[in-house]
Amino acid sequence: MSNEMQAYVAWTNTDCPKGKGKIIPIAICKLKATAIRLGKGNGVQGTDCRVSPVKLIRSMDGWYGPINLIYPTTEDTARDNKLKISEAAIKKAKELGFTKEEIELLKQA
Repeated sequence: MSNEMQAYVAWTNTDCPKGKGKIIPIAICKLKATAIRLGKGNGVQGTDCRVSPVKLIRSMDGWYGPINLIYPTTEDTARDNKLKISEAAIKKAKELGFTKEEIELLKQA
């Protein structure tokens, strides 16, 4: 078993009406799709939370820090697989010289 794990954090603000508070994690999740789902509408003025990767470290019989790692649902796993495919396709399109506008059009198709 590895002593490190990639996880994703959905970040919110302690002052959601104005965004003048501290940035805090609302959820630390095993999959990006889960963090996106749990952060939906939970940011400042109902916006979606920012999601970023974080490395967790195993210490003794738990993960470093007082966290509650949320394991994905079956739907989260399916969404995450689609998300990875989409991100790979966008990266490939950028490498081929597609503009942001062209990529956005492809996303809508």
